[in-house]
Amino acid sequence: FVHILLNSYALMMFGSILERQITKKDYLIIFFGAGILGSVLYWLTYVLGLIGPLPAIGASGAIYGLMGALAILLPDLTIFLWFLPIKMRYAVILWFFLELVGIMQTSVSGIASAGHLGGLIFGVLYAYFVIKAKPRVVQMPKISESQYYQPPKPAW
Repeated sequence: FVHILLNSYALMMFGSILERQITKKDYLIIFFGAGILGSVLYWLTYVLGLIGPLPAIGASGAIYGLMGALAILLPDLTIFLWFLPIKMRYAVILWFFLELVGIMQTSVSGIASAGHLGGLIFGVLYAYFVIKAKPRVVQMPKISESQYYQPPKPAW
């Protein structure tokens, strides 16, 4: 239950920020792509014998993908991690290493760290190589003639 609660909280916090930064298409590609790569990486750790058979359901990998993409697009975004302010780029580096260590402790923790790691990697790579590579077009608001500066008319 706690895991689902934390996933929901992370999705609300990071997903809502990222949603305003990218297109709906890119958001869905990151979410589902990260979820799929996370599942594949988790499965590979099982096949290679790094972890025992643990059930893996949920959207953790997908949410980690959103966090990874957000770290690339808004690296200076300050978040609170365990009540301490930290830049998003450093938080994701910390999560990366925690999940890397967690892969070796999955049988103890029961958390599919490889799924988290796979999602994080997908989000970072997609944001870096696809989203940041797209040219950004800045739309300037249209100004009507009446909004241009007009000097005051003389009173006489």
